[in-house]
Amino acid sequence: MRLSKGYTLTIIVGNTNTIVGAFVGDRYDCKWRLETRLGRTADEYADWLLSHLARVDIKPSHVNGIVIGSVIPSINVVLKSMAKRYFKLEALVVEKGVKTGVNVVYGNGLGADRLANLVAAQAMFKPPYIIADLGMHTSLDVVDKDGNYQGGVVTVGEWLMQHSLMDRVALTPALEMSKPKELIGRDLQQSMQSGSYWGMVSMLEGLIERLWQQLGYEGQVIATGGFAQDLSGDLAFDAVDTNLTLQGLKIIYDRQAIKQAKQKQG
Repeated sequence: MRLSKGYTLTIIVGNTNTIVGAFVGDRYDCKWRLETRLGRTADEYADWLLSHLARVDIKPSHVNGIVIGSVIPSINVVLKSMAKRYFKLEALVVEKGVKTGVNVVYGNGLGADRLANLVAAQAMFKPPYIIADLGMHTSLDVVDKDGNYQGGVVTVGEWLMQHSLMDRVALTPALEMSKPKELIGRDLQQSMQSGSYWGMVSMLEGLIERLWQQLGYEGQVIATGGFAQDLSGDLAFDAVDTNLTLQGLKIIYDRQAIKQAKQKQG
């Protein structure tokens, strides 16, 4: 493991999608998305990833580091095997024991994605702030004015909200996950689309307000995740960065590489 002058691949495995980001030095370059599914082999992951790398002229030999953050631990083993067999690299897995530089006092259940968000936000923003990660699930993580992580809120995301309606309501049409033209729906499809979109907006507004009230002061709201851009027009986000999680993984990788280099010198 070393500080990379070539490419570093950052892999975040979520419940819905697996996203691979490519960094050149400290600069984000590109990313690809794959549906998360149990049972894929190291060969299958490699076939998919190598084909995308080839399209942007990145060879396995150009990759000098791989870091993995996953909310599904069993997939870590498969991805580590892929890294070793196809890239000749020992991947760093963000898990308990990996130093991040963030002061976190939290029980079980803080996933690698939320942890990576905290690391990236610490490097990019002045506290206090709330990180709103808007994907299949919604998480709101609170950092106080002293830079300490206080905890957060986890609830459904827009995708889950809409699909729970489609699964449970009879004669439900397919829904588009986008902002409706009007609040008042003129048929069942429009009504459900409006309810899921504006319900998510109103829920987030209320939760963010209550979190600031509990903290006793206000700060910035930083949005990331697949639905951050979709909702940004109707929510007062101070910043939107859909690559926040990938950037956090890259920072964690670099910090571990620096630590290892110092240990070797000592």
